[in-house]
Amino acid sequence: MKNTPLGKREKVGKIATDLLKKAELDPGLNAHSSDEQMGEMLADWDRVMADTIESGRISYGHDFYVEVQTRKERNMKNVIRNQFFHRKSCPTPTYDQTVFKYHYIKENPEFLWVLPSKEAAQLLTDYALEVPTEKQELLRFVLEDRDGTLLRLAKKLNGEKLQSEKI
Repeated sequence: MKNTPLGKREKVGKIATDLLKKAELDPGLNAHSSDEQMGEMLADWDRVMADTIESGRISYGHDFYVEVQTRKERNMKNVIRNQFFHRKSCPTPTYDQTVFKYHYIKENPEFLWVLPSKEAAQLLTDYALEVPTEKQELLRFVLEDRDGTLLRLAKKLNGEKLQSEKI
């Protein structure tokens, strides 16, 4: 973020709004490659993920889960945020979510699943036969969410009884 003359940082909303206005006036002004944008997002992702894991290690002292929720800002269509949370239990699968299990002893995060937005999930299932190879795993997670496989996995990881088990 830019520093203002008074040394205060501008708010993300103002910066996003300014960028949208500039892009409308001159579409080539803020042009950057998707590779550059992805590189910036991944660098930030790695840093925040490492911070979240370290905080979880301190908080729990044993295995835990990291949930990443992807959110689009309602009033700023060009701002997407990933919110990272460490938690004791495996979360219930939901849209716009990525989940890892952190193995405390091995010091290793295990990727469990990623689910896209509701709209993207619907497109993937509507065009399942045309989904490119690089999106097949995402389609698999969407289908596993729809058939209850991911929910059963979350319940199993949390030590909850499944409906098919007798009490």
